[in-house]
Formats: sequence, structure tokens, C-alpha cells
Amino acid sequence: MNANSCYVKFPQPASRYPYVGCGVALSSSGGNCSDIRVGFSGVGEWAFRDAGIENALKGQALNASSIAAAAEKAAEGKAVLSDHFVSEEYRRAMSKVFAKRAITKVS
Repeated sequence: MNANSCYVKFPQPASRYPYVGCGVALSSSGGNCSDIRVGFSGVGEWAFRDAGIENALKGQALNASSIAAAAEKAAEGKAVLSDHFVSEEYRRAMSKVFAKRAITKVS
């Protein structure tokens, strides 16, 4: 995979560990997504690849609406952590935000 890649995170201020971290590797051809890999850290008990986002964007035109629609699938069906710093709902919402940021950055 010859791709552009990036990693963005929402860090805990003291430890700098991510509340939400999203890594993306994306290949494009003719303005379309030819291949993509999306991974999250800090969201669940373990890091994971997000096939929902990957399947939603692969083969699609890389534009604001397709990226936003794919990012909405972030962490679907995944058990999301909740603690005294960040609730499950907030982590889930931030997963979508950071997926969109990372994909936009590399597209």
C-alpha cells in the first residue's frame, strides 16, 4: 500500500495517553479512495481496526460528504471505555470527530 498516513489524538493532559487516537493510511486514485486502513487507540480496551469506516469509504470519491458519512461509522458495534475523565458517549462522539480529521488530513 503506497499511502499517505497520519495519527491524531485527544490526549489526557497529564499522561498524554489518548482518550481517543485515530490512525489512517489512505491510497487514492483519480480522487477516489482505492484503499484505506483506520485504527483507533484509547477508545476500547484494546486498539482496533475500524472496518466500518474502511468499507464505507473504499471506492468512494474523497469529498467532505463521503468522509463525514464514513466517519459516522466510527466505533460502531465496539465496546467503548468510560471512566471518571471521559464518558462512553463523549469518547464515541470524539471517535467520529477524530476519524473525520485524520481522513481529511490524508485525502
